[in-house]
Amino acid sequence: RGALLRHVPSVVLGVALRRAGQKRPMNVFLGMMGAILGCYAILVLTGTSLAEAREQHWFWTAEELSPPPALAHVHSSYYGPPAPMGQIVALLRLKINFTAVKNAIPSVLATAFVYTLRCNLYSTA
Repeated sequence: RGALLRHVPSVVLGVALRRAGQKRPMNVFLGMMGAILGCYAILVLTGTSLAEAREQHWFWTAEELSPPPALAHVHSSYYGPPAPMGQIVALLRLKINFTAVKNAIPSVLATAFVYTLRCNLYSTA
């Protein structure tokens, strides 16, 4: 039930933004801002607090965003965005999983190819 409350609206919004963005790209930005403002407007109009909304599975709770117990030994900043030049620091501290890097190479190359193709096809836009 909680997954439906969280994911169905985002899929509907994603489809709407995709269609609106094809007509005018600024619609994507306006749609995102409208969704954020609309969400908080609903909270204000219904008198629902953020804590109540989390209890009703409208938003993720802190526990749901925490790493699983098996990874509790890993510092929480591990999941955050890297600091400037954070990849170099991680390399120097030997904190990079090179098996994961090796396994990701095909996906990275495919993404780079698709992005390059997109840039070439839409370069005049």
